Amino acid sequence: MVIIKVLCVEDDEDDFNTLKHMMQSISRDTEDMYFVERAKSAALARAYSAVGEYDLFIVDYHLEGDATGGDFLKQIQEEHAGAPAILITGRESIDLDTGALGDISTGKIVFLKKRDLTQAALHQTIRAVLRRRMRLLVLDDDSEDFELARTLLQMSSSYRFQMDWASSLDQAIQRLDECSYDGFLIDYHIGNASGIEFVQELKRRNVDKPMLLVTGHNDTELDEDARNVLQLQNLSLLSKHQINTENLVHSLEQAGNWKAS
Repeated sequence: MVIIKVLCVEDDEDDFNTLKHMMQSISRDTEDMYFVERAKSAALARAYSAVGEYDLFIVDYHLEGDATGGDFLKQIQEEHAGAPAILITGRESIDLDTGALGDISTGKIVFLKKRDLTQAALHQTIRAVLRRRMRLLVLDDDSEDFELARTLLQMSSSYRFQMDWASSLDQAIQRLDECSYDGFLIDYHIGNASGIEFVQELKRRNVDKPMLLVTGHNDTELDEDARNVLQLQNLSLLSKHQINTENLVHSLEQAGNWKAS
């Protein structure tokens, strides 16, 4: 079962109850479980999103107060690039700024009219907006390197990355007990330890997910254990000097046989 935490930004109680009922029905028919919270305004939604992590935002365009749902989603995209979102309106047409139009055109925001809102349409739209969501664990003892990797991957137009950070081997292993991940970015040097130790732990647990080993060295400067582990089919090596959005995404795709659609 996959738990999907949803923030529904809707000032009309009847419309919110309709959406909530649809998602409850979808939960009964699928392996996904939707946990839905409601914010009645853009201001409340900003407060909720500041203290909680959400997998999906479903937002009415017309809200009480000065800010629109579009304003809220614009801010969410600035703070969390690629955050999955569905913008809903009862009108036939609405005025969107260039940024919102760009987010809709790239699929970061999906636009849905209330007159087209059925359980099947909502389910299909949710699947479309979440289908390329990837959760990664980054093992790196340098917070600046983690922030760089997160910033670069959030610029991807092919996937929506959610990234967790572990600064030590023990913390990374604890994360494994708490969450399921679609891939791993692993620094070769973790203080006095080696990221290879974490790769070996993943193998002991039979984790078959893409692993990207990031290092400031080239492969001839790695120790024998590291070179042997690099022979594994789903482990790739990327030099820190080569890090950019395209190389990170491409390396993960190759290691995991991902295919963006």
